[in-house]
Amino acid sequence: LAVGGFVAVLMMIFWAHLSFRTLHAYVLPPGIGVLVLLHLFRDRIDPTKRNVVRGVAMVAMMASVGYEILTASSHTFSFHITFLLLSLLAMGLGGWLNVRIYLLLGFSGVLLDLASIAYQTFMRMDRSLQMTFTGLAVLLLGAAFVFGAVYVKTHRAAIGDKADAWRKRFEEWE
Repeated sequence: LAVGGFVAVLMMIFWAHLSFRTLHAYVLPPGIGVLVLLHLFRDRIDPTKRNVVRGVAMVAMMASVGYEILTASSHTFSFHITFLLLSLLAMGLGGWLNVRIYLLLGFSGVLLDLASIAYQTFMRMDRSLQMTFTGLAVLLLGAAFVFGAVYVKTHRAAIGDKADAWRKRFEEWE
């Protein structure tokens, strides 16, 4: 009741007093409330069901902000800050609570927001600068693929050992 009341009051404040008319203002509070309840009752819920609920809540929260960022041509700074803070918060909670999905979705959100900022900046550039950066990106991407393939071929055993160490590290996480 306390979490539900807090979420309801927060959403009423957003609508009536702060006049927020964006989707994420009404998806983030219930999503955080669901995650808090899930954490409070984690011993009573099956781990597979917990991960499904976590995944749905996190995807809904991140998609509510991410959709606006990706579909509209220009946004205020607050949209990007909201998405970055939400992603960093998810990553921090993932490390603190040992939950892989928080870490994965938070990291994906940070990359998505940075890519969105880069794309919007790229689209506002002069045509000649766009062509220059496109050529440079193709050149650097090709060089990265070649050097990456050479590195993987020559250091396959060390890469396998590092991957096994990371798998063991995250094995006990939910």
